[in-house]
Amino acid sequence: MVGVTVPLDPQRIMMYSRLDRDKEQVVFKMTEYSNLAKGLFESRAEMHRRVYTHQKVKSIEFMVCDALTLAQEPLGIRDAVADGADIQMYLHLDDSLIQRLQVLKADQYECARDIQKAQELLLQVAKRKLYKYVQEVTVSAGSPWQDKLPAAEEIIGYQSTSATGVRLRAEDVIVCETRIDQGMKSQNPMDRVNFYQTRDAEARDRHFPITVQEVTNMFGTVFQDKKIRVYSKDRTPAVCSALKYAFEEWAKNKLQAQIPGTPWRKPRPDAVSQVPSFPKLSSAAAATDGSNRNVLRFSDVAAAGDGLDA
Repeated sequence: MVGVTVPLDPQRIMMYSRLDRDKEQVVFKMTEYSNLAKGLFESRAEMHRRVYTHQKVKSIEFMVCDALTLAQEPLGIRDAVADGADIQMYLHLDDSLIQRLQVLKADQYECARDIQKAQELLLQVAKRKLYKYVQEVTVSAGSPWQDKLPAAEEIIGYQSTSATGVRLRAEDVIVCETRIDQGMKSQNPMDRVNFYQTRDAEARDRHFPITVQEVTNMFGTVFQDKKIRVYSKDRTPAVCSALKYAFEEWAKNKLQAQIPGTPWRKPRPDAVSQVPSFPKLSSAAAATDGSNRNVLRFSDVAAAGDGLDA
């Protein structure tokens, strides 16, 4: 569904697993090392990389967070998370917050302007007018930037106003990090898995860990990946290009990283132009009421939409 192939064979895992009652741990046959390492732990990292932290997913996340922050007072978010708050108030902080925000009457609250901004953000999400993903850079394992994140002001300090003709604002820039690992941060989760073998009759009941070097030299030795990304709240192409230039200059100076250049994609057409139009109904398919107005039947709408793509 999401285009990520998971090379996991669960039937083999179930078939070649047994319970170590002394350690209260499930152990696996030695031959299933690759099945577990690639099919389970590496696939988990790949799902995070290509789905859970996808650029558009994070854009929507930032926009929803900004909207909820603007409307936290009328929605009761601040009171629900305060010290000594009633647990029932906290339990109401569920997915219905979005629907409640959409139907808020802004003129009934003192923060009417903030509510209108929040509702406009949700409308932009629905129209896919998202915060613009600009660029990202991978932080090497031994870099001092593994444990810190640059501020927006630091990145826009590398802008070139004379070259781009644009002056960036820190409030329009989002700097975030994504850390993707295999479940144990910088450690290899396979080091915690015990195995058994059946070739040696004397060792059949003995369970032991296996290091990756004992299996193959083709598996990696780094198990955590950190990237620094920048997004722009201003979707103007000139602003995004100026921010891209500033971030790449910062990466060259601070990370000694050369970011490969990629061309900008063509912008999506507006959501309105993507809405399919139904073909005109023939006179036989239209019903006429007393005012000589055409009344569209639901059956006619369904028939007209049969040829549209889902």
